[in-house]
Parts: sequence; C-alpha cells; structure tokens
Amino acid sequence: MSSENPSGSGTLEEKRRSFSALLAKLEDMDFSDICGHQGFDPSKMRRTVMENPEYEQNDVLTMCKFFFTRGTNLENIKRRISEMDQRVLDTLIQRYSLVSKANAGDSGSSRTRITLARIAACFPDLSVSFLDDSSTISVRRPVSLAEMGEMLGVSSFPQVLTTNIVLSIIPRDKNIINPADTNKIYVIVMTYAAQEVCVINPAMASKKLLERFHHNRPFAVAAYNSTLFSNEERFKIASRVKGVFYVEDGSLRLLDHINEVYDSCVSYMEEREITPITPLWDKRRHVYVE
Repeated sequence: MSSENPSGSGTLEEKRRSFSALLAKLEDMDFSDICGHQGFDPSKMRRTVMENPEYEQNDVLTMCKFFFTRGTNLENIKRRISEMDQRVLDTLIQRYSLVSKANAGDSGSSRTRITLARIAACFPDLSVSFLDDSSTISVRRPVSLAEMGEMLGVSSFPQVLTTNIVLSIIPRDKNIINPADTNKIYVIVMTYAAQEVCVINPAMASKKLLERFHHNRPFAVAAYNSTLFSNEERFKIASRVKGVFYVEDGSLRLLDHINEVYDSCVSYMEEREITPITPLWDKRRHVYVE
C-alpha cells in the first residue's frame, strides 16, 4: 500500500504540476459546504426548494449532476458547457435563485443561500442515486477513486462512499441494517474524508490521520442524524444503491466488495497504529452505533 498522502509518488516537479492542476480543477468548487452541512438547515432548504411553484424533481437531478461533474462556480460552469446546457443552467439559476458561494456576505443571509453543493446535501436521495449510477461520468472529487484504490490496495473504491451524504440515507434501525454494517460504511466514508480534507483545507494536510478523523466526525454524525427521512424512507432509498447494498429477508446487506474495502481501511489505520475510530452517535436513541 502507498502512503496516506493522496498526492501519490513521483518527482517533486511532477507533484508540483499535479498540485497546480488540482488547484485549478478545484478553484470553482465549495466542498466544505457539502461536507460540513455548515450554517444551514438541510430540511428547511429542501422544503423551500420543493415549495417553489416551478419545482420539478428533474431540476434537482440536473443540479446534482452539474455539481458532481462541474463544481459550484456558476460562471465557470457556463464557460465549459454547451449552449443548450447554458440555457438549462440559466433557467435553474433564475428559478431557484442559485448562487456560487453561500458564505459571501452576512452570516444571516448565508444560511438561506442556495448553491449546487447545498442542493446535493438537501436531496441525498437523488445525490446518492446519481453517484451510484454514474460510473461512466466524470464525477469530480478532490481525491480520485484511483488514488483511494491505490492507497488502500483495493481494485476499486465505491464512488457513492466519497461523501458523508450517504450517511443520511442509512436506516437507524438495527432490524433493517446491522449496526456493524452501518459502522463499516461510516469508516469507509471517514477514510475518504481524511484524505479529502487535506485538499479542501491545506492546513489539515500536516495533521495526523486521527486528527483528521476527529475533524470530520461532527459532519458525518450530522448527516447520519439528519431528519430528512424516516427509517422506512431510508430503507427504500438505500435498497436502490446497488453499488453498496443488496436486500435479503427485508434487511440491508453489504456487498462483498464493500466489506473488502472496509477491511482495507481498517488495515490502513492499524498500520498507522490507530485504533478503530469512535463509532457514529445516534442522537435519537442516545447510543453509539457499535
């Protein structure tokens, strides 16, 4: 396995070129917004969007696609898409008052600003569906699936587990999914997040792996404790995520490959003398998901 540094191997000049290219690639993206759910209420924003008289579910699917394939900077997106897609995006901007960045201006208004990243976080059902079905589409993530696969020594890293959004569609019911399986998903998501945060926040790159886990944990817990969906709704959504789950006897089971990725994540941590990370906290039942 390679080191935990997501930049990979190569000469110093190659790394510099790679880093410069990565910065250019990410200049129009706001991953901290989607990773942290910071400063806004996903449930309230979801209602606001759905109560729009012109709301259509296909609009949200299109916005999720724009986010995961193009980023959040609306002007930059327009310069890179066809005239037809530009017209579609212009319609969405006008219809939903989309902006490129949520954190511009006063803190009060920033909580209600609608960005493509926040749309993805407010509609995890559609985001997860898109990520699960878009293996042939160039989905832009800070750390590539290939880099994660190389780091962990696995043939492929599940695209849908590169965001803590997925935790908001995992049922919080041990009769629907084994808590151990919930924790496996959490560990995989957190392992990716620990690499991703180095790109999102360069100051974190010098931090130890365990510190990065602790930094990302509140965001993962917030997603898991989301009130967007009931357990029954979560089950229906998760059962459609074929890249992670299958259903057996009315319960969610993990695919063998997901178990393999989890084992690799644990080995990766053990090699760095890190004990299993603190499990998810279920605020509804006031217990840890062991």
